[in-house]
Amino acid sequence: VSSLVGRYARQVFATDIGPAVVMCQRNVHRNAHIMKHSSVARVRTLDWFSEPGHFDVSSKPFAWSSEDRAAVQNQGLDWIVAADVIYDVEQVEALFRWLHYLLCKNHKARILLSLEKRINFCVHALAPVSTAYDHFRECLQELLACGCAMHAEGCFWTHSLPTDCIPFCTQYDRCPQLELWEIGMQNNSDDPTNQTHTS
Repeated sequence: VSSLVGRYARQVFATDIGPAVVMCQRNVHRNAHIMKHSSVARVRTLDWFSEPGHFDVSSKPFAWSSEDRAAVQNQGLDWIVAADVIYDVEQVEALFRWLHYLLCKNHKARILLSLEKRINFCVHALAPVSTAYDHFRECLQELLACGCAMHAEGCFWTHSLPTDCIPFCTQYDRCPQLELWEIGMQNNSDDPTNQTHTS
């Protein structure tokens, strides 16, 4: 994802945790030829289970620099892009805590989130269920309801986007359970006819 975004963005923060960060760095190097220039993507460690706003600024590999942190915390983000991150209830909650924080710090930013609705058979319910996806929808509603304490006049909006008209950039099987969501924050003083709610 970061490599594709790097074709158009001035700067990209590609984040993960543990050994996956090393794999992320390899992918960035392997796909450097499709980005504007090799330094577009900065690979950094970001643990969703850490306190939102906690960035590891140190000399460790893949740690954040003070410049990185300042960019993220001071309206430096335009887009937050995530793919295939909805598969565990606790991780969904941790992700939304960070998304809430990042939007409040970058209230003009937009979140673009793609996911597959994972359906499994539940022995307890004796029926097919999609626990993580259902919790994702609950978190969306909670996000709309809570607002942003850092910007009293702001409110969140979110809506699903059609995927059938989006062209393929990479080769993969697009299943019917694939969904694409956009999330943002709107100032209440804006034109109310532009506000979008969950769909």
